[in-house]
Amino acid sequence: MKIRTIVISFLIVILILTVGLFIISDGNPVLGVFMVWEIIHEKFFANPVNVDESLIKEAVAKKDYTICRKVSKEHKVVFVSNLPDRLKCYREVLSVIGDPNLCTNSEIIKNVGNTGCYYLMATITNDARLCSKIITTLSLNACYYDLAISNKDPKICDNIAQGSERGSAADLIAECRYMSAR
Repeated sequence: MKIRTIVISFLIVILILTVGLFIISDGNPVLGVFMVWEIIHEKFFANPVNVDESLIKEAVAKKDYTICRKVSKEHKVVFVSNLPDRLKCYREVLSVIGDPNLCTNSEIIKNVGNTGCYYLMATITNDARLCSKIITTLSLNACYYDLAISNKDPKICDNIAQGSERGSAADLIAECRYMSAR
């Protein structure tokens, strides 16, 4: 009986918030739903912003990616284009540690992804060999392209794979050589 009362109360609050936000969101039900989700997420599921920022700073200072587990998983604001806080934490810690062997760690794969980790490590260490561990053609080519430009080394462009989504691989290689020679 007590659980039922809590659930009904929760649903009534959601209904009131939705109606109220529908009115202030100029009659846009989608915007109203997003606004309700923001309020609920912020109150019940996310750390306060300053807590997440402190946890990220601590994880980076200690070079301890396990601290990132405590960081909120999602954005604080739906319409913000920044990285989710937890992903940001892992990426910043990995950038400081700079060890490509971490890309095989199950926690890193789960939170950053295999491709994301090897791409990050390749750009941090300037090691084009790490790009070859990337599975998707688009990310693989982007990795070689970015490294060629940052190292001003057109030879790295020769590693760009066929099947590029930006036209032919030959065009991308030519563009890469031009950009990296500048």
